[in-house]
Amino acid sequence: MVKKLTPEELVYNIDLTNKRTSKFNAYDKLYDLIEKGLNINDKGYNIYLIDDPNVDVINNIKSYINDVLSRKNSPKDICYVTGKNKNEPESMVINNGYGKKLFECVEEIKKLYKDIIYKFYNGLEVEERDVILEKAQNGKKKIINKIVKEAEEKGFDLKPSDGGFNFVPLKDGEPLTEGEYDNIDEVEREEILKNMKQLKESTKVIFTNLKNIEENEISDLKECLRKYIESETKENKYNFMNCFEGIPEAVVYIYKVFNDIKKMMIENYSSNYEKDSEKIVKILLKYHVNVIVDNSENTKPTVIYEDDPCPSNLFGNIEYVNHDGSYDADVRLIKAGSLLKANDGCLIIRAKDILERPTSYYYLKKVLLSGKIRPNYGREHFEVISLNTLKPKPVDISVKIILVGDYETYNLLYSLDEDFRELFKVRAEYNPVVEINEAIIKYIENEVYKFIKCKRNNNISSAALKEIYKYLSRLAGSKNKLLISPNKLKKILTLCCYNADKNGEKCITDDNIRNVIYKKSIIEEEINENYVEKKILMNFSGSRIGQINGLSVISLGYAELGKPIRITCTCSRGSGNIVDIQKENSLSGSIHSKSISILKGLMNEIFGGYNKIPVDFHVCFEQIYGKLEGDSASVAEIVSILSALSKIPIKQNIAVTGSINQFGEVQPIGGVNEKIEGFYEISRLYNSKSNYAVVIPQNNQDNIILNYDLEKSIIEGDFSVYTMTNIKDAVKILMDTNWEDMLKKSSLEMKKYGASKERNH
Repeated sequence: MVKKLTPEELVYNIDLTNKRTSKFNAYDKLYDLIEKGLNINDKGYNIYLIDDPNVDVINNIKSYINDVLSRKNSPKDICYVTGKNKNEPESMVINNGYGKKLFECVEEIKKLYKDIIYKFYNGLEVEERDVILEKAQNGKKKIINKIVKEAEEKGFDLKPSDGGFNFVPLKDGEPLTEGEYDNIDEVEREEILKNMKQLKESTKVIFTNLKNIEENEISDLKECLRKYIESETKENKYNFMNCFEGIPEAVVYIYKVFNDIKKMMIENYSSNYEKDSEKIVKILLKYHVNVIVDNSENTKPTVIYEDDPCPSNLFGNIEYVNHDGSYDADVRLIKAGSLLKANDGCLIIRAKDILERPTSYYYLKKVLLSGKIRPNYGREHFEVISLNTLKPKPVDISVKIILVGDYETYNLLYSLDEDFRELFKVRAEYNPVVEINEAIIKYIENEVYKFIKCKRNNNISSAALKEIYKYLSRLAGSKNKLLISPNKLKKILTLCCYNADKNGEKCITDDNIRNVIYKKSIIEEEINENYVEKKILMNFSGSRIGQINGLSVISLGYAELGKPIRITCTCSRGSGNIVDIQKENSLSGSIHSKSISILKGLMNEIFGGYNKIPVDFHVCFEQIYGKLEGDSASVAEIVSILSALSKIPIKQNIAVTGSINQFGEVQPIGGVNEKIEGFYEISRLYNSKSNYAVVIPQNNQDNIILNYDLEKSIIEGDFSVYTMTNIKDAVKILMDTNWEDMLKKSSLEMKKYGASKERNH
């Protein structure tokens, strides 16, 4: 049924009075799903959040998650600790605040041992050591005196040397020279050699005895050192261990540090401090605690947004120091990434960011599947360099991941990545399009005033507020709904506040809002200029056979522009084919090609019956040189076909848009506002005083939200909008004839092409 819409039905109106104060939050459903994912501790219940990942959205989500996490226990500290093998540090996850305490404890232990060892080596306050040294010294002296006495009795002088002792024969108490030795007789010479041999045999026994004394001395000193260390560390050892009561891994580590250092110090002992000092330092440096995540100041788990999820930022890193071309590292150079920093809490990542880094995405899945993380996943760039590799043990991790992205990315990952389906079992989504009610009106008004207050503007007029609601309804695609988009609202208000400040205005008006929302781009102005200069041929007056004004939308990515297009049809003798000139020249998309096939079915439904239609129809979208897609011009096409066949002209001051099925029912289309506004704007450029109209599907009536100038023309009666439900309505409005007359004239024309039978309707 044809219906001409009244101004009341076309002009946008919203009631801003009697707004109740009940709370409204567009994210309530979304937050419920996020909380569910955060509170399920089973593996795989990470969250994919479907939303626009802008800064405001991220901040709102972080704020909510912080509130949820505030009800959980304090996060634990994460440390790496070293022992005898400093190249394989162990990971340790301990209670909140105890990481720093463990570090301080180990440093105190090292300082304690350093002082104890220094005192022992230097004999400070260690009487037992002095007794052992004196006893050993006396034993050595006694043995050496014995060999000296034996040498004197045999006529030799004992001279110490690097290899032991040299025996020098004496004559009259003086050392025998080589000349004197050569002049003595054979018997005396043999006697000297005999005695020397006996002395050497005695020396061997003496060396064995001296060695035994030294070994006993060192053994006694080591035992003395053990007792001294134990006596000096006993109290501290148990005090330190008691500081970590209830944390068994820390207690075990402290116990191990005390015992290992004691054992190595005893094994290293040689009584010479200068000789042993370097080894002592190396022993103490084996033990270190690196608190890579210190949560001592955090009373609740943290939520982190990682804006650059490269491997080193996400998983951590091991820094290396260049020593003569060789890169060395120790436990102190291990750095935590955002995954470890967010342990026990939540990490937010934009899906786009991590998918742009395949290595990060691969290792993230590996971490989530295993529940363990190594801080050396980002070391690939060192693989061609000589490294003294550090091999830290993995850390047990429990963190919730929130990926923020769109539906397309989610569908792609869900379809192609099995791991993704197992790891992100919670899909958090919400519908930003809501029905208009008093609560939502009040919510948006509060958001507007909150923003204006931050920008220090004084006020905003009620007319400006209505323009904002109108814009949000337009984005929602219905005059009965609003789109909740803080980002878009912020963008509009930011530009309006700037313009108002620039012009010295204290109040934002509806003109300010319209100038921002409906500002024309250069491309749009150039397209309009082509119409004015008749470079694009159009007719907006009179009637033409086989020619109709259709409506199209040009997508620029950042904007949608509605423009009229001329659709023409000519007939020739044939077999009922509809020749799509666009398709014939590879300029038709698949949806448009389908719509042509539907039109062929509709024509057969109208005229064919059991016989073929003896006419071919050549349909063309004039001056369209790009690819044509969509079916919203199918009503215009079928009307042009019927006009060309029946020779009934079509009104050129009326444009039409709508999809149609094989039974002639008109179906709704998209971009209705842009199409109406586009036709209005171009037609007014041709003749501003004529009356123009558009015909749209009835089901698109609620989608009509037009700009201010067009609404004004509708109120003044210069522009009209009609709705239709079927092809008969379209024929009546556009061809100014009823359906039966059109069929009769079409039947007469088909007879000229050789039709043998017509169908009754």
